[in-house]
Amino acid sequence: MVTWLRFSYNSPENFSLKWEWITPQGKLYHRGEVEMEAGSYTNYRTWYWIKIKDNYASQLPGEWKVKVYINDIFLAERNFLIVGTF
Repeated sequence: MVTWLRFSYNSPENFSLKWEWITPQGKLYHRGEVEMEAGSYTNYRTWYWIKIKDNYASQLPGEWKVKVYINDIFLAERNFLIVGTF
């Protein structure tokens, strides 16, 4: 499962983008982080992903969530479904 993020941001210092993948049971499955350098970002795109096939996630069908943060400030949340096992 891949999440794409498009944003514009102007930062005088380095910052981080974080993804939290939440299981249908509400538990944290994985946390990912990308360190970004200070600067001006216009219409910037980045992504983060988790493997599902042949991994534990495939055994957890249901509605998942992915949450995205910039420097621990909440940006967005999206839901997605894993149906059956792979």
